[in-house]
Amino acid sequence: MLLALNKHVFAGSAGETLALEVAAALEAGFPILTIHVADLPGQTDGSRFERFFAVTPPSLILAGLYKPLAVPWYADEPHINVSHALALKSLDATVAKPMKRRGTAINALRRVSQSTRTPPTLQSDTPCGDKDLAI
Repeated sequence: MLLALNKHVFAGSAGETLALEVAAALEAGFPILTIHVADLPGQTDGSRFERFFAVTPPSLILAGLYKPLAVPWYADEPHINVSHALALKSLDATVAKPMKRRGTAINALRRVSQSTRTPPTLQSDTPCGDKDLAI
């Protein structure tokens, strides 16, 4: 579960619903990635981290919602790249190895067209469910 910690989290009736969903996720053992949107110029939904301890239901805090560190989220370049990397690292993501290329798509088409295999042919006596479609 991805939980964006901003000025709207756990606020109002939507916040109460969110608290129930987070509690269910914690109880089920789902990992929760918390992203902290900092209160910085240009980030209109940001909030100071201390606020979350005041608005988060105590049962969620006791259940360990904030035990894993929240990933700081900065939306501006070049910091967004660091935010992405930290979020992926907290999910234990790994860098995928690039696939080996065997040439371009055109070369692949050439190899197929030059192959000695002949394509399968349809025969007129092939059984078909609809007589109108028989070839």
